[in-house]
Amino acid sequence: MSQRPLVSSKRLIAELIADYNIQGTDWLTSIHRHISRGMELMRLDGYFIRKAVKANVVNLSAKLPCDNKYLIGAVILTDNGMYRIPLKCNFALTGFLAKLAVHPNIQARTEGEYLITNVDNITIGFIYYGLPLDEEENPMIIDNAFVLEALPYFIIEKLSLSGYVHPVISREEAKAEWKEKSRIATHDVNFPSLEEMESFTQANTNPYHVYILGQELLGINN
Repeated sequence: MSQRPLVSSKRLIAELIADYNIQGTDWLTSIHRHISRGMELMRLDGYFIRKAVKANVVNLSAKLPCDNKYLIGAVILTDNGMYRIPLKCNFALTGFLAKLAVHPNIQARTEGEYLITNVDNITIGFIYYGLPLDEEENPMIIDNAFVLEALPYFIIEKLSLSGYVHPVISREEAKAEWKEKSRIATHDVNFPSLEEMESFTQANTNPYHVYILGQELLGINN
């Protein structure tokens, strides 16, 4: 997944208030969930970002990251070096993880929101694609005019399902606008320019990218 330029959802919220005449404040409690869902439904290439986080295995299980969308892999650091924990993931292993030796004594599998292992009281590292957040934990949005035009209609439609009545836009109109505008946004974002294709190739053929993430999450300094 190549990374796209992002902007904080605070920008969209400001536009909803100023330009779309969404009144009241009750909707603010659910806005982040609606934004995240809308972004995911558009299936925009390059939205989710690579992340790495530590997790403790207790009672033979460790909870997957709460913002995990696509698990890339899991690693463990021992006195003999870093090892890959054997897992079936959504992505074919490439680069560093593909070359990393599998730990000979650890067996693991994912069950729902947990990683189940046969070894207890260890610290592991998850490498995954997750939701991009700003410094205040607000979801980020791909900085694209068509995306920013589509999302307000998705939000208005969702708010109307819980009883909100927009002064101008009906639920049916919002649904129709979302369907059309989200299709245009998806096409525009997912059709890369030559520069984006070159950047994507460089990022995904660098065998050390995931390795650096593994070092950072396990506290290894070069």
